[in-house]
Amino acid sequence: MAYVEPSPIANRYALNVVSWGPYLPGWHTPRPELHIETFFAAQMFMFPLIVLWVGMQLVCLNHVTRRFPHWSVRRMLPVFFLTGVVSDIVVEGFFVPLTGAYAYPRALHELSLFGGHWYQMPLINIVLGACLLCSPETFMVWISQRRGTTVHIFRGSEHLAPRARSTLRILAGIGLANVVMLVYTALVGAVPLLGTGAVPADTPGWIWPG
Repeated sequence: MAYVEPSPIANRYALNVVSWGPYLPGWHTPRPELHIETFFAAQMFMFPLIVLWVGMQLVCLNHVTRRFPHWSVRRMLPVFFLTGVVSDIVVEGFFVPLTGAYAYPRALHELSLFGGHWYQMPLINIVLGACLLCSPETFMVWISQRRGTTVHIFRGSEHLAPRARSTLRILAGIGLANVVMLVYTALVGAVPLLGTGAVPADTPGWIWPG
């Protein structure tokens, strides 16, 4: 595998370490030093942003539920996807241009929101984010509120002592987050295989592809 066009590209001026990716068997890349993990940019800020993301989506879903209380779960699924897409656009639409923490400079312009600018957002990444980063978690919370039950991944923990229950729920949340991020990262990493575009002329130097 030749992983040459990472997506997204992190801010090289931020505090970072080289990714462990090039140490994987079968990984061949011409400049592994450009594959970095930042401490205080995308990774650190993304987790609270996802919490905000889920919260925004849940507010929208609760509003729809109050407006249409008889809608079935199946009928609500398109609403989940749509609110996930809107939440992604709002969160990343502000976060990327305001912080410059990361960007998608090699995305196809014609398949991106704000295509041709350094803060462009690939539509396929928006879809992946809506389907993986927020909607499943929001669905679990929403369905538990709707049915008055415990969130799915926490079921069974209510029979434990408070300290053990809290510990188990934290571990369950961490496990879910790791699985979701692994799948999301793998899919996002494969997006450039569909094609890449020219780097926008207004791209700042700190996220210019090497």
